[in-house]
Amino acid sequence: MTLIERDIAAAVRAHGCVRPPWVEFPDRARFTSFWYMGAGEWHTAVWTAWWEGQPKAPASRLAYFRRFPPPTGWLDWAATAVWSELDGDGEAVDEAVRRLESAGLGSFAAWSAWMSRDDEDAG
Repeated sequence: MTLIERDIAAAVRAHGCVRPPWVEFPDRARFTSFWYMGAGEWHTAVWTAWWEGQPKAPASRLAYFRRFPPPTGWLDWAATAVWSELDGDGEAVDEAVRRLESAGLGSFAAWSAWMSRDDEDAG
């Protein structure tokens, strides 16, 4: 068993799934070094490995994010997890977030404003 498989199994035993980053580390801001090294990076790797083994149907994926609604700053991350074909340029990601909003999760306008904020407001 690999380390990732071990941590997936532990998360599934504890929570029934691997929880998304904002649930696992609620006090960690998006786009900080935490997510690119150490515990944040590892959790994202474990989550991704687990997610790739989950049903691909958007309805199943949306059900997961209804259980764990993404905060505004994570809407693009969640949206492109549901519709991975839209994980690319800005227009494609915008479309993914609009789809998420249409599914009742988040606000495209709030996400756009959040993404346009000044770096000092990055929390």
